[in-house]
Amino acid sequence: MCAYRGEPYVERGAVADDLDERLVANFIAKAGDLEAAHALFLLEAARGKEIESRVRDYLTQGAGRRGRGADGDVATTTPCALPPAPC
Repeated sequence: MCAYRGEPYVERGAVADDLDERLVANFIAKAGDLEAAHALFLLEAARGKEIESRVRDYLTQGAGRRGRGADGDVATTTPCALPPAPC
């Protein structure tokens, strides 16, 4: 799994027990924000698959961007920028 600039994500081995609830609460608190929705979609896509533990670790750690914020929300992922459209 790569995050953003192409660096491989290194698992840290810590997964929040309440990650599902935290992601949902963050989505609600941010009124359906695209980044908060992306985190939920990422987790749901991995559910029941071999990669699920790695995705949970990634979302718990906030992809290395930031940890749990002072307001208690879960760090979310940031969608990659799209290249310019051809003329």
